[in-house]
Amino acid sequence: MQRQRRLAVVAAALSALAVMSACTASPAGEDRPGAFTRTQVPAAANCDDWSSVPAGPPYVAFAHCVAAKMKKGITGPLPTSAPRPAPGKKVWIISFLESDPGGHLLSEGAKEAVTAAGWTPTVFDGAGDPSKWQAGIRQARSAQADAVIIIAFDCAPVKGALQEARAAGIKLAGIYAADCLEAPLLDTTVTYAGLDGNPVDYATWAKTIGLAKGWLIVDATDGKADTLVFHIQDLAAPKAATDLFLQDNKKCEECVVHKIPLSLSDLGPGVTAKAQAALLQNPQANSIFIPFDGVGLSVAPAVMESGRKDSLFVVGNEGNQPSLDLIRKDRGQTASMGIPHVWSGWAAVDGLIRLFAGQKQVPSGMGLYAVDAGNVPPTGSFEAPVDFRANYRKIWDGR
Repeated sequence: MQRQRRLAVVAAALSALAVMSACTASPAGEDRPGAFTRTQVPAAANCDDWSSVPAGPPYVAFAHCVAAKMKKGITGPLPTSAPRPAPGKKVWIISFLESDPGGHLLSEGAKEAVTAAGWTPTVFDGAGDPSKWQAGIRQARSAQADAVIIIAFDCAPVKGALQEARAAGIKLAGIYAADCLEAPLLDTTVTYAGLDGNPVDYATWAKTIGLAKGWLIVDATDGKADTLVFHIQDLAAPKAATDLFLQDNKKCEECVVHKIPLSLSDLGPGVTAKAQAALLQNPQANSIFIPFDGVGLSVAPAVMESGRKDSLFVVGNEGNQPSLDLIRKDRGQTASMGIPHVWSGWAAVDGLIRLFAGQKQVPSGMGLYAVDAGNVPPTGSFEAPVDFRANYRKIWDGR
């Protein structure tokens, strides 16, 4: 049970938070009975701003427009120049939980980038335990690290250790990490591209991802969604994102939602049992909202057992390999919001390079990506369809 709790927490942190060209016919191979296909849909004139979309048909048109954009990938401009990395830096990467696929991808991305910068990386596994996160930061200080990157946990639970590191002159970077509000301690955090491609902070981006799954559902059902919403109650980040989706979805006049409350103790077989019951009680349901990958892996067996996989649009979050395998094999999940974990690691290191050079931070360009059978990569976890590695190597080398 402790392992399940840890996996749930890291999945939530990563979620809190994460390539077709038009909103027309479905990709080849997707015209199976019950699949979500359209030959013609209305389009919104502009879907760059989610904060002021009116209710009714304009909301449905907005969902069609933004879904098409996200399937292509919404990115901002990549950095075009950078200082050369200062030589000889030692960077400690404090991973939330290395046994989680998403957590490992984040730390691997940071490790790749630290090495590409010519620096020495050390990955510390925080094992989903706040006391170990603090221990890792303190070990980095004792090892005379030049910088620390914290991954998928916030400043608040490690405030004391971060204060000590900062006092020792260590540069502090955060990925999917909220800074301490009363006295910020992180020197740099990764930024993202919003719906219009312009940079937004992590909190805004995470909210948009929560809403994005709802827009994909509205798009797939042409504004007539009857949605089972798996709503975890005791994890703040996914609860907040789901609450925001539920509020926004009221603008869809013909949409209906059914909330299935979850707690950490439900993860695994408990989720599957609740999904089975919800599907039996709601034979008319045509869509499922998943808060993060760990829940989706347990909902999928119930979807398959129900015999309704072709008439249910199931959207998850993160895009780790096990969940993308469900999409690839048509085994109970239809789509996901892909989160570019590896890119985040490179962007964090780019921020450190600029800090050491005394230069301002710049936007990373990474944004929003919807993944389904039409654009899912053939293997592995989600990676954005952008060669960010080559771009960073080029600007760091000064060529």
